[in-house]
Amino acid sequence: MTIKTKLATGLTAIALLAGAPVAAQDSQAPAISADSVTDEKVNAFVMALISVEQLRQQYMPRIAEQETEEDRQALVNEVTQRAIQLVQQVDNISPEEYQQIATVAQDNEDLNNRIRTRIQTVVEENRAAQQDGAAEE
Repeated sequence: MTIKTKLATGLTAIALLAGAPVAAQDSQAPAISADSVTDEKVNAFVMALISVEQLRQQYMPRIAEQETEEDRQALVNEVTQRAIQLVQQVDNISPEEYQQIATVAQDNEDLNNRIRTRIQTVVEENRAAQQDGAAEE
């Protein structure tokens, strides 16, 4: 899976997991522009995105297994609340900012590239840390 695909998948996860509850709060939060998203916010967004993507990967099979729309919706509601909690645990970003950045990144190639670059860096750092840990054992 390429970084661009991962970002698209992650942004889909954002829409699935955090879109509805956060959208209701968006009207109170100031709108952001791609130019106003600092590197610190990009870093925080990526850390939250990785957590939400891991949660999405855990829940999607369970959601698909549900026999009724009501059961699927109940599980989606559960995962939405968990996703919001995960985002709240990341320093320097709120669920509202997370949603706003995701929305802007879908339409702004520069911001999308900054996020993809940061994802790639984090993935490479994690891979190197895992290899270092394995070498020490």
